[in-house]
Amino acid sequence: MASSASSQTLATNRVKDTLFGEDQTAPVRMFPKYSSDAQWFIDLKENNGSYWFQDEVGQFFKLVLTQSNYARIKPWILDAYSHEEIANRLKSEEHKLTVTDPHFTFLGLTVRETWKMNIDLPSMLDSLCQRFNNVIAENRTDSDMFDHFLFFQGEKNKIEQEGLREMWLALCAQKNSWGDYTLAPETMPFIEAWWQELRPTWGNSLLPGSFIRRIGFSVMSYLVVIHFLLGRSQQEIDVETAQIATRFAEYHMECALVMFREYDTGQTRTFSKTTFGCWKNCFGNSLARSSSTFCSNCVVS
Repeated sequence: MASSASSQTLATNRVKDTLFGEDQTAPVRMFPKYSSDAQWFIDLKENNGSYWFQDEVGQFFKLVLTQSNYARIKPWILDAYSHEEIANRLKSEEHKLTVTDPHFTFLGLTVRETWKMNIDLPSMLDSLCQRFNNVIAENRTDSDMFDHFLFFQGEKNKIEQEGLREMWLALCAQKNSWGDYTLAPETMPFIEAWWQELRPTWGNSLLPGSFIRRIGFSVMSYLVVIHFLLGRSQQEIDVETAQIATRFAEYHMECALVMFREYDTGQTRTFSKTTFGCWKNCFGNSLARSSSTFCSNCVVS
């Protein structure tokens, strides 16, 4: 989620093109562009485990929540989140189509200013929106759009792109990159202790507990992704990886809290007037900090 004209789609496509390289070898299997819920089901069955990139995700979620020909995508996503089998019978088919282990990696982009126009507060509190972690990309302070008329130009950019692709291929080639990942003995106790330490901060915040709980669960997914990106696939997932994963989770909580404040309901207006000044002092211009930097005024309604 970022302001309009932040080049979200351009940057994402550039990363994809960089990883594809000149030989156009796909770095990951892509989920097809959506159409109706029936087609979505077929696409998932044929591309289970793929990478789903969704531009204008606010508009897409609005379709899922309001349009009948998209409506079944919501329960299917919820079942996929819970590792449940999903099924559908097409009009032309006698037998149901099933996906026994539905899963995918999802990245959605949207304009920050229009999110609340597409997704109202009741919908934001709906079970669908709680299944996704949110990221608010703040505007850069070291550069602005007037520094570059054309993006990704010059020899330096070409060298950086080649380095990124080389690094990606090396990570994919590391031993056990596609294998099973295991936790070191001390990792789960660390995560459990971290979770309990959130009680006096996030436990007293305006962020609904259902968001906190599901963001907390996402740490388990982050462990594998981060360990892979650190080039440690052949080693047990250790506390250092877990520390990074928990910081990501706290960042998602911070972003979700900002999103709720921007709905400007009576509750969020109260929060804005009484706590935002203090909250800004604690965080400055950056959201990417640990919740341990909260003072009591930041999180108590």
